[in-house]
Amino acid sequence: MSVARKFTTKALSQLIRDRTNDGQELVDFVYSIATGKKMGAGAKAINADLGLRMTAVAWLADRGWGKAAQVIDLEISPSTSPEELQGYTVADLEAMKTAIQAQEKANVIGSSPSE
Repeated sequence: MSVARKFTTKALSQLIRDRTNDGQELVDFVYSIATGKKMGAGAKAINADLGLRMTAVAWLADRGWGKAAQVIDLEISPSTSPEELQGYTVADLEAMKTAIQAQEKANVIGSSPSE
């Protein structure tokens, strides 16, 4: 009889680290896909198509150096209506807010005092 276990995100991530030699086995596996090299003693080389190999390379790069920043070209003003912002995710809107705040801060810091 199987007993269901409720995991928190932290507990699940710790379990994955514990079972994969702190993630090393995952990296080795994805690396073997990216390069087509054998994973271990007696293992066969993985024959992956170029698309799968590129996905593996992207996965490794994202985790090694972080995902590249995404640029959002947006013209927004105080008169922008909520309808004009439909289609953007909450994460997109938060990123826009952060960018606007940084720009406003830069403009305040870079402005010269009034005479």
